[in-house]
Formats: sequence, C-alpha cells, structure tokens
Amino acid sequence: MDNYVNITSNDPYTEVGNIVEDWCETHYYGDALVTLFIDGRVTTEYLEFNGDTMQFTWANDWWEGEKDIELIGFRMLGDIMFFGPPNNNQ
Repeated sequence: MDNYVNITSNDPYTEVGNIVEDWCETHYYGDALVTLFIDGRVTTEYLEFNGDTMQFTWANDWWEGEKDIELIGFRMLGDIMFFGPPNNNQ
C-alpha cells in the first residue's frame, strides 16, 4: 500500500502512538481513531488520551505479532462530525 507509514518496530503500539503524539505536539491532544492495515485486513482502532497523565492508551489489543503493518491514517475524535443516519446501502 503506497503513501502509508510502514510500521517496523517490535512494538507497533508504541510506534503508531508516537506518530499520533508527534502530530499532537504541534496541533492539539485528544482521543483518536487510527486506521491500520494489518496482514491484509483494515481495522480502525481507538487510541484514548488521558489528560491527567498526558499518555495514550489503546482500547483494544489489535496486534498479535503480525509483520505487515501500515498506518493508513488517523483523525482526532473531536474533528469527527456526522450529519444524518447511516446510509442503509453501505
């Protein structure tokens, strides 16, 4: 997959979290939705920000030792807006 960030460390939780945190340092901190490509499947995971400790925590255990991991993108939860109900065709 082109234009995505290839995750190569032995601790993808921290590597992806650091990418989000680096962005936050020049923008703002908050909870994030993170979309990942993991061994042929795409998943969106919740990364929670604790303002008291200034640390991120993953809500789910999404890594089980897979080798092919790419960060597709992320959005801060505060930036997400919905207008109307979900489309029944999707």
